[in-house]
Amino acid sequence: IVLNGQPWMVGTNLEKALRALREIPEVRLGMKVWIDCLCINQNDTAEKAVQVPRMAEIYKTASAVVSWLGDDEDRACDALELLEALGRCSNSDESLEEICSNFWTWEYAEPAWHITKLLMRSYWKRIWIAQEVVLA
Repeated sequence: IVLNGQPWMVGTNLEKALRALREIPEVRLGMKVWIDCLCINQNDTAEKAVQVPRMAEIYKTASAVVSWLGDDEDRACDALELLEALGRCSNSDESLEEICSNFWTWEYAEPAWHITKLLMRSYWKRIWIAQEVVLA
């Protein structure tokens, strides 16, 4: 990528995340994006000592937080869609059975298994993910 006018090597995972991010309409319209590993010099201990304590404020004041969970393998999008539908249960007149009935089809016979596989991804093993999720 080009970072501050200079070529900068990024890993495959970040490259995929950046490609996905640029498809978000708000990002295309110029929304500023904070990416920890790019915004904080990971090789500069003094900078990290200053920036890391600011992370709580960054997450609390963000208009949106997007996490890259990886490619859409193992029907991750289906799992996220089901989790979103389950979250609507508390704010809806629809019953849990009505919401979930959309997912219990022959094409989508094991939604709980897809959620399990999603939650087993390495993303959730990062210790600071708790701060990202809670503060966002």
